[in-house]
Amino acid sequence: MPHDRARHGSHDGHVQQHRTCSGMRMQHMLAQRPGFAKEQFKEYLEAEAVRREVRPLIENKEKIVLAPASSAYKHSLKEVLSCPGIASRIKDTKAAREVGALQDFYDLLSTDSTRAFYGPGHVFAAAEM
Repeated sequence: MPHDRARHGSHDGHVQQHRTCSGMRMQHMLAQRPGFAKEQFKEYLEAEAVRREVRPLIENKEKIVLAPASSAYKHSLKEVLSCPGIASRIKDTKAAREVGALQDFYDLLSTDSTRAFYGPGHVFAAAEM
């Protein structure tokens, strides 16, 4: 089926990414997909890791966190990271700290909009604050 080939082609990209980062330490891998697609993705990832002998994935398969999302695209990441169950599992990671910093920034802008500067003149004014 063409749909299956397209889906497997997309999943192959993830397998290849993990093949190239063999020296890196993996804390968690967040797999966000709608409905049952996340389980299918994890099964495919584990099977391909064994077939292609991708050591980082084989050794860290328990660190794959499945997360329900409205889509598998980047814009759903905020939705997934705001989920308390996911946030608690990845709380000690760089991604969680970055999400927290971004949320602090948004909160600051919502309470004090004069702190946002955009052009060169604005940047000089911000530097003088």
